[in-house]
Amino acid sequence: MINGAHVVVDSTNAEVPGFVPSERDIVPVLDSVFMRARGRIIVASFASHVHRVQQVLDAAYAHERQVAYVGRSMVRNVNVARNLGYLTAPEGVIVGDKEIDSVPDDELVILTTGSQGEPMSALVQMSKGEYGRMQIKPGDTVIYSARPIPGNEGAIWRTINRCICDNDVNDNIGRQIDNRRFHYDLVTLRAKVTRVTEVGVAS
Repeated sequence: MINGAHVVVDSTNAEVPGFVPSERDIVPVLDSVFMRARGRIIVASFASHVHRVQQVLDAAYAHERQVAYVGRSMVRNVNVARNLGYLTAPEGVIVGDKEIDSVPDDELVILTTGSQGEPMSALVQMSKGEYGRMQIKPGDTVIYSARPIPGNEGAIWRTINRCICDNDVNDNIGRQIDNRRFHYDLVTLRAKVTRVTEVGVAS
Protein backbone atom coordinates (compact mmCIF):
# COMPACT_ATOMS: atom_id res chain seq x y z
CA MET A 1 0.00 0.00 0.00
CA ILE A 2 1.34 3.42 -0.99
CA ASN A 3 0.03 6.41 0.95
CA GLY A 4 -3.30 4.66 1.49
CA ALA A 5 -3.60 3.35 -2.11
CA HIS A 6 -3.33 -0.30 -3.13
CA VAL A 7 -1.13 -1.43 -6.01
CA VAL A 8 -2.64 -4.34 -7.96
CA VAL A 9 -0.32 -5.99 -10.48
CA ASP A 10 -0.98 -8.86 -12.88
CA SER A 11 0.85 -10.43 -15.80
CA THR A 12 0.63 -13.52 -18.01
CA ASN A 13 3.69 -15.11 -16.38
CA ALA A 14 3.11 -13.80 -12.87
CA GLU A 15 3.27 -17.33 -11.45
CA VAL A 16 6.66 -18.11 -13.03
CA PRO A 17 9.69 -17.43 -10.78
CA GLY A 18 12.61 -15.44 -12.13
CA PHE A 19 13.54 -12.27 -13.97
CA VAL A 20 12.64 -11.51 -17.58
CA PRO A 21 15.57 -11.07 -19.98
CA SER A 22 16.33 -7.67 -21.41
CA GLU A 23 14.66 -6.47 -24.62
CA ARG A 24 18.20 -6.11 -25.95
CA ASP A 25 18.41 -9.92 -26.12
CA ILE A 26 16.02 -9.79 -29.08
CA VAL A 27 18.39 -7.75 -31.25
CA PRO A 28 20.93 -10.49 -32.12
CA VAL A 29 18.10 -12.96 -32.81
CA LEU A 30 16.45 -10.61 -35.27
CA ASP A 31 19.83 -9.83 -36.81
CA SER A 32 20.55 -13.54 -37.31
CA VAL A 33 17.24 -14.22 -39.02
CA PHE A 34 17.44 -11.13 -41.22
CA MET A 35 20.92 -12.21 -42.27
CA ARG A 36 19.74 -15.71 -43.30
CA ALA A 37 16.50 -14.74 -45.03
CA ARG A 38 16.64 -14.83 -48.83
CA GLY A 39 13.06 -13.73 -49.55
CA ARG A 40 10.53 -11.49 -47.87
CA ILE A 41 10.44 -11.27 -44.08
CA ILE A 42 7.01 -11.07 -42.47
CA VAL A 43 7.03 -10.02 -38.80
CA ALA A 44 3.88 -10.61 -36.73
CA SER A 45 3.78 -8.56 -33.55
CA PHE A 46 1.41 -6.78 -31.22
CA ALA A 47 0.55 -3.45 -32.83
CA SER A 48 0.89 -1.80 -29.41
CA HIS A 49 4.48 -3.01 -28.94
CA VAL A 50 6.12 0.15 -30.25
CA HIS A 51 9.60 -0.85 -29.10
CA ARG A 52 9.43 -4.10 -31.09
CA VAL A 53 8.36 -2.11 -34.16
CA GLN A 54 11.44 0.09 -33.65
CA GLN A 55 13.65 -2.98 -33.39
CA VAL A 56 12.27 -4.29 -36.69
CA LEU A 57 12.86 -0.92 -38.37
CA ASP A 58 16.42 -0.85 -37.06
CA ALA A 59 17.11 -4.42 -38.23
CA ALA A 60 15.65 -3.66 -41.65
CA TYR A 61 17.85 -0.57 -42.02
CA ALA A 62 20.93 -2.52 -40.95
CA HIS A 63 20.22 -5.17 -43.60
CA GLU A 64 19.25 -2.71 -46.33
CA ARG A 65 15.59 -3.67 -46.39
CA GLN A 66 12.45 -1.56 -46.58
CA VAL A 67 9.46 -1.98 -44.28
CA ALA A 68 5.77 -1.94 -45.11
CA TYR A 69 3.25 -2.21 -42.28
CA VAL A 70 -0.17 -3.73 -42.88
CA GLY A 71 -3.24 -4.42 -40.77
CA ARG A 72 -5.52 -1.66 -39.51
CA SER A 73 -4.26 -1.59 -35.92
CA MET A 74 -0.62 -1.79 -37.01
CA VAL A 75 -1.04 1.07 -39.47
CA ARG A 76 -2.88 3.18 -36.89
CA ASN A 77 -0.42 2.57 -34.06
CA VAL A 78 2.69 3.07 -36.16
CA ASN A 79 1.36 6.34 -37.56
CA VAL A 80 0.46 7.61 -34.07
CA ALA A 81 3.84 6.56 -32.66
CA ARG A 82 5.70 8.29 -35.50
CA ASN A 83 3.66 11.46 -35.13
CA LEU A 84 4.39 11.56 -31.38
CA GLY A 85 8.09 10.91 -31.89
CA TYR A 86 8.16 7.45 -30.29
CA LEU A 87 9.24 5.79 -33.56
CA THR A 88 12.10 6.92 -35.75
CA ALA A 89 12.84 5.56 -39.19
CA PRO A 90 15.65 6.58 -41.54
CA GLU A 91 14.41 8.17 -44.72
CA GLY A 92 13.39 5.62 -47.31
CA VAL A 93 13.03 2.66 -44.93
CA ILE A 94 9.22 2.76 -44.73
CA VAL A 95 7.26 2.15 -47.92
CA GLY A 96 3.53 2.42 -48.54
CA ASP A 97 1.43 -0.61 -49.39
CA LYS A 98 1.09 0.61 -52.98
CA GLU A 99 4.87 0.49 -53.35
CA ILE A 100 5.31 -3.08 -52.08
CA ASP A 101 5.22 -4.67 -55.52
CA SER A 102 8.12 -2.50 -56.65
CA VAL A 103 10.42 -3.70 -53.84
CA PRO A 104 12.42 -6.93 -54.50
CA ASP A 105 11.54 -9.79 -52.15
CA ASP A 106 15.02 -9.89 -50.63
CA GLU A 107 14.74 -6.21 -49.72
CA LEU A 108 11.27 -6.23 -48.13
CA VAL A 109 9.97 -6.60 -44.58
CA ILE A 110 6.24 -6.74 -43.92
CA LEU A 111 5.27 -5.77 -40.37
CA THR A 112 1.82 -7.01 -39.50
CA THR A 113 -0.65 -8.15 -36.86
CA GLY A 114 -1.84 -11.68 -36.15
CA SER A 115 0.71 -13.08 -33.72
CA GLN A 116 -2.15 -14.47 -31.61
CA GLY A 117 -4.10 -16.00 -34.49
CA GLU A 118 -6.82 -13.34 -34.46
CA PRO A 119 -9.32 -14.38 -37.18
CA MET A 120 -9.48 -10.99 -38.91
CA SER A 121 -5.81 -10.12 -38.56
CA ALA A 122 -3.67 -9.53 -41.63
CA LEU A 123 -1.35 -12.51 -41.09
CA VAL A 124 -4.21 -14.99 -40.65
CA GLN A 125 -5.92 -13.72 -43.78
CA MET A 126 -2.65 -13.86 -45.70
CA SER A 127 -2.13 -17.46 -44.60
CA LYS A 128 -5.57 -18.30 -46.03
CA GLY A 129 -4.95 -16.47 -49.28
CA GLU A 130 -7.66 -13.96 -48.43
CA TYR A 131 -5.73 -10.70 -48.04
CA GLY A 132 -6.10 -9.17 -51.47
CA ARG A 133 -2.92 -8.98 -53.50
CA MET A 134 -0.67 -9.48 -50.47
CA GLN A 135 -0.31 -13.20 -49.81
CA ILE A 136 2.24 -15.46 -48.18
CA LYS A 137 4.34 -17.27 -50.76
CA PRO A 138 7.14 -19.84 -50.90
CA GLY A 139 10.45 -18.46 -49.70
CA ASP A 140 8.94 -16.05 -47.15
CA THR A 141 10.31 -16.06 -43.61
CA VAL A 142 7.60 -15.49 -41.00
CA ILE A 143 8.69 -14.19 -37.60
CA TYR A 144 6.37 -14.61 -34.63
CA SER A 145 7.61 -12.15 -32.03
CA ALA A 146 5.15 -13.25 -29.36
CA ARG A 147 4.62 -16.40 -27.36
CA PRO A 148 1.03 -17.76 -27.41
CA ILE A 149 -1.24 -16.23 -24.80
CA PRO A 150 -3.08 -19.05 -22.98
CA GLY A 151 -6.22 -19.89 -24.91
CA ASN A 152 -4.87 -18.78 -28.28
CA GLU A 153 -2.66 -21.78 -28.98
CA GLY A 154 -5.04 -23.52 -31.38
CA ALA A 155 -5.56 -20.48 -33.59
CA ILE A 156 -1.83 -19.73 -33.64
CA TRP A 157 -0.77 -23.23 -34.61
CA ARG A 158 -3.43 -23.42 -37.32
CA THR A 159 -1.98 -20.26 -38.83
CA ILE A 160 1.58 -21.59 -38.58
CA ASN A 161 0.53 -24.88 -40.16
CA ARG A 162 -1.08 -23.08 -43.08
CA CYS A 163 2.06 -20.98 -43.55
CA ILE A 164 4.37 -24.00 -43.55
CA CYS A 165 2.25 -26.69 -45.19
CA ASP A 166 0.29 -24.62 -47.70
CA ASN A 167 2.78 -21.87 -48.49
CA ASP A 168 6.21 -23.41 -47.80
CA VAL A 169 7.50 -20.54 -45.67
CA ASN A 170 10.55 -20.61 -43.46
CA ASP A 171 9.55 -21.08 -39.81
CA ASN A 172 12.92 -20.56 -38.19
CA ILE A 173 12.33 -18.10 -35.40
CA GLY A 174 9.09 -18.95 -33.62
CA ARG A 175 10.90 -20.93 -30.95
CA GLN A 176 13.63 -18.33 -30.44
CA ILE A 177 11.56 -15.29 -29.48
CA ASP A 178 8.90 -15.81 -26.85
CA ASN A 179 6.54 -13.65 -24.90
CA ARG A 180 8.24 -14.19 -21.53
CA ARG A 181 10.42 -11.31 -22.62
CA PHE A 182 7.48 -8.94 -22.32
CA HIS A 183 5.24 -10.51 -19.63
CA TYR A 184 6.80 -10.07 -16.21
CA ASP A 185 7.78 -13.05 -14.10
CA LEU A 186 7.14 -13.27 -10.37
CA VAL A 187 10.45 -11.91 -9.08
CA THR A 188 10.40 -9.08 -11.60
CA LEU A 189 6.93 -8.09 -10.45
CA ARG A 190 8.04 -8.11 -6.82
CA ALA A 191 11.03 -5.94 -7.68
CA LYS A 192 8.85 -3.47 -9.52
CA VAL A 193 6.27 -3.30 -6.73
CA THR A 194 9.06 -2.78 -4.19
CA ARG A 195 10.44 0.05 -6.28
CA VAL A 196 7.01 1.64 -6.63
CA THR A 197 6.58 1.43 -2.86
CA GLU A 198 9.93 3.10 -2.29
CA VAL A 199 9.05 5.93 -4.66
CA GLY A 200 5.67 6.34 -2.99
CA VAL A 201 7.17 6.57 0.47
CA ALA A 202 9.90 8.92 -0.68
CA SER A 203 7.42 11.29 -2.22
